Amino acid sequence: MHRISRRMVAVVVVVGALVAGGAAYTNTITDASAPANTAGYAAVTVNGATLNDAKYTFSGDGTTITAVTFTFVGDESLKELKFGFSGSDGTPGVAPTLNDCSDGTNSGGIIPSVDYDGTTTHTTTITCTLGTAETTVNAVTLGVLVANA
Repeated sequence: MHRISRRMVAVVVVVGALVAGGAAYTNTITDASAPANTAGYAAVTVNGATLNDAKYTFSGDGTTITAVTFTFVGDESLKELKFGFSGSDGTPGVAPTLNDCSDGTNSGGIIPSVDYDGTTTHTTTITCTLGTAETTVNAVTLGVLVANA
């Protein structure tokens, strides 16, 4: 009879956690039926909040991203939201330049309190329009910052 050492059990648990975690954070789109204007991402960095998802709005021809809808876990209302892409100059790996989120009703990147759904989902959802549309092909990294205003 062979005994499994505690060290081996710990290794299996860590490897299992890595495998499970890797499946949850995919950064590519492999669906053959995905439309031509589907964008993936190489990385998303969020500081100051927990991001549930980020959904892009595309131009009619799908070549640029014109807005990003962010859904955060919890109440992020009345906080400042900045976001931006890197790779727009064709050079991935450069830190994104962050700009204030503008949804047409807010100023200074402040998330309006009406964007928090405190009754059903307990999430904060805001759509930020890009001042200058981002080329879909070059939108490699999405950076997001949420800070107390």
